[in-house]
Amino acid sequence: MRKVSVSDNGDKGEIQMAKPNLTVTVYAGPNCRACEAAIEWLRQRGVEADQRSYEEAPFQVWSLPVIVLGDEVVTGFHKAKLSEILRRSGK
Repeated sequence: MRKVSVSDNGDKGEIQMAKPNLTVTVYAGPNCRACEAAIEWLRQRGVEADQRSYEEAPFQVWSLPVIVLGDEVVTGFHKAKLSEILRRSGK
């Protein structure tokens, strides 16, 4: 897994760059548009995520995508939840 960093630039909650020690993994499936959108959304905020097949997840997957940010897990592509986690990680 790649380690990435995130920080809040203080301008409308936009994420600019990453802060060390936040590992981000996206468990995705083939032809999953929400998975692709989540990966692109993270990339646009300077977060590189390790993309893996949902079959490689160390837990049972019921819905896609599953996004693991450090020790937090988000099931589905929920921008508000992801933004909050990224903001908190910028401490």
